[in-house]
Amino acid sequence: MRDIPLFLGLGLGSILFFTMCYFTAISMMTLSTAAILLYTSPIWIMLMSLFQAIYGESPARWIREQRLRKAHEMLQSTSLSVTDIAYSLGFENPTHFSRIFKQSYGISPSSVCN
Repeated sequence: MRDIPLFLGLGLGSILFFTMCYFTAISMMTLSTAAILLYTSPIWIMLMSLFQAIYGESPARWIREQRLRKAHEMLQSTSLSVTDIAYSLGFENPTHFSRIFKQSYGISPSSVCN
């Protein structure tokens, strides 16, 4: 047990390696057990805090903003429909996608299309 604090004290690379091992172990469990361990574990909480400190927002918000940014780019540069773009970026509901896109950019996705 005394090796764990030393291991975690070696820097970000060590934390990422430890996290990779942790997620590998979780992948071998049942989904419900893995979910309980993942969202209540100290390493998860530490990673959330680290992410928040680096990017200034939660991982969920950061991912959403990246998806919306990519959607904006795709709306300007492709002939895909709003629905196709929403689904291709992992949004389950095009109406929800349109609503959060408008909240973020102030215009509807269909207004951005070429």
